[in-house]
Amino acid sequence: MIVRILLWLLLKLMKGGEVNMLIVMLAGRIVRGATPFSEIPDPIKPKVYDELKANGVEFLAGDYKPAE
Repeated sequence: MIVRILLWLLLKLMKGGEVNMLIVMLAGRIVRGATPFSEIPDPIKPKVYDELKANGVEFLAGDYKPAE
C-alpha cells in the first residue's frame, strides 16, 4: 500500500525523462521479483507492460492486457 502511494507521488512530481527512468526501474524490479506487477500504479501500467514486452518477459504481468 505504501509502495503504491510513494510511486503515485513520484509519478505526479516527475517530468518526462524521469518517468521513463521510473518505468525502466519498475520493470527491473518486476523481473527481479522485488515488486509484483499488481502493485504498479494504474496510470503507468501500460508503459511498464510495454517495457516488459520489449524485453520479452511480458508474462510477468500475469493476466494483464493493455487497453487497445
